[in-house]
Amino acid sequence: MIRNEHGIWGFETQHGFRVDQLVSSVRLEDHILHSQYSDCSLKVEGNQLRITFDKIELMVEMSGAGDTHIILECTIKNVSSTDVRVRSIGIMEYQGDWSTDGPAKVSKDALVFTYPAERCYGSEGPHRIDRNEPLSSYWFLSVHDPVSRNNSVWGVFSIPTGLVRFKVTPMQSLVSGSRVLRWKYEIDCHSGGRGVRLPAGSTLRLGQIYIGTWKGSHYRGMARFAEELSRSMKRALSFRNVSGWCSWYAGYRDEITEEDCMANLEAMQEYPGMACFQVDDGWMKSTGDAAGIVHEANVAKFPGGMDGFAKKLRHHDKMPGIWVRPFRATGQSNTPVNARQHCLDLSRPETRILLRDLMQRVCSGWGYEYVKMDFLTYDFFGRWGMELEDAATHTFQPYDDSLTNIQMYRLGLEALREGAGDERFLLGCNCLVGPALGIVDGFRIGDDIDAENWDRTYTMGVRAVAPMHFLNGRTWWNDPDCIVVHEPMDLRHVIQWASLVAVNGGMGMVSSKLMDIPDESRDILRKVLPVLNLDLQPLDLDRDNVARDVGRKGEIRKHVVLLACSVQLVGG
Repeated sequence: MIRNEHGIWGFETQHGFRVDQLVSSVRLEDHILHSQYSDCSLKVEGNQLRITFDKIELMVEMSGAGDTHIILECTIKNVSSTDVRVRSIGIMEYQGDWSTDGPAKVSKDALVFTYPAERCYGSEGPHRIDRNEPLSSYWFLSVHDPVSRNNSVWGVFSIPTGLVRFKVTPMQSLVSGSRVLRWKYEIDCHSGGRGVRLPAGSTLRLGQIYIGTWKGSHYRGMARFAEELSRSMKRALSFRNVSGWCSWYAGYRDEITEEDCMANLEAMQEYPGMACFQVDDGWMKSTGDAAGIVHEANVAKFPGGMDGFAKKLRHHDKMPGIWVRPFRATGQSNTPVNARQHCLDLSRPETRILLRDLMQRVCSGWGYEYVKMDFLTYDFFGRWGMELEDAATHTFQPYDDSLTNIQMYRLGLEALREGAGDERFLLGCNCLVGPALGIVDGFRIGDDIDAENWDRTYTMGVRAVAPMHFLNGRTWWNDPDCIVVHEPMDLRHVIQWASLVAVNGGMGMVSSKLMDIPDESRDILRKVLPVLNLDLQPLDLDRDNVARDVGRKGEIRKHVVLLACSVQLVGG
């Protein structure tokens, strides 16, 4: 049931879950419409709330409710006679204060879990609220109170229309030892650098938000949410987990050649469990200063072309894998780019046809079964995920400005999936989380690791495993980045990183020169690779269950028990 009073609204379910003191807002090009301060009307009809401003109507409908969760469906409509541009929508903002009781009041020891826009850069995961710092999270937000053992999650539950962001501000409570969490759920709806254009009378479905509460293990509740999220996307995981070899970190970088690949392919025979052979950046012919959407093989490096190389991989009974950078524009006459910014205009149907054709050529034409799609966020937005404060950072003017940047991005991913077909494994690297749901089979959860820099590997690799772990094996397989076992990485760090990758239940790609691995590291690989090949269920990182999981999944877990505990639930 939804109700309202003087521009402030709330909802409650028949199971007793209740939230009050909510306000909503819509940001247009030149001003903000606010349910509490603007001239508007609020009407409730059953489980639907309508907030009608001068030009815009915001509708929130409770479309589903269970014992531990509810689902809210959100829509906006242009009720004027002219086009309107919408920059963002504050679907709900909790206005509680220090006297608040209910689900927003927690103990001072409560943890707020934040999640990244695309991949973790070391700062996401659990945050102690007694530090009184404002927090931001994308796509999902969750809270765990270790005193009451109460948990809550707020997250996208359908394909998002815009960039979904949560803001949380802890406040002191009147009750000693407690805090009140003020929060806001908003959707950025930019199209290029302006607000999305809503034609007169048109409606924009903003998507569904899932709000869940439970008692007990935080991780187990998040895992249940991820399972329900996967079902809502209507595309179950179609692949087993993937392990194998990647050329990038092995020292070749973009200088890789077919001769280098064949040397490692021969050496792979010593390591059972490596099913996929993936050649990374460096195989393409340069086009000016960019490889671009053209993706032509450099025959000086790969004389038989990439189709011929795939045949050699299949002859050795390996899954052919390849790296592509599909969203990078070349500026050639046959590439639909915007003149104001050197990027693909994904709002154009002809652009998406090129993307579809690219993947058809790589997969059906050349025979690649595993495709690593890289730079997907950077090449579209011109920003890394840590810099993506809102979608306004994209300043170009799209052909179709009735599409938001996130809708364009999703259409681009759908074109790539259509070209590849459902039977190929697609890995999204530097990829937005929300739009990738239901599209990719694997998802890169952290930034590049570095054999020469353990601090970077720990920050960008180890600390990326826990925050995104609840999605692993449910919406997709997490890719924590490659196992490296070569110098100058210290042997103890080799053991720690390889062990964590092995037991996290996600993907496991090795990236060292297989024929030059030192004996001690060679022994580590031979122990780790068979574990990867078992296609294990995700590790339950809840602190109370680590000891049980050690016995359940074998000796290899003993290397990472303390590491897993420190990363997951105590904030590193």
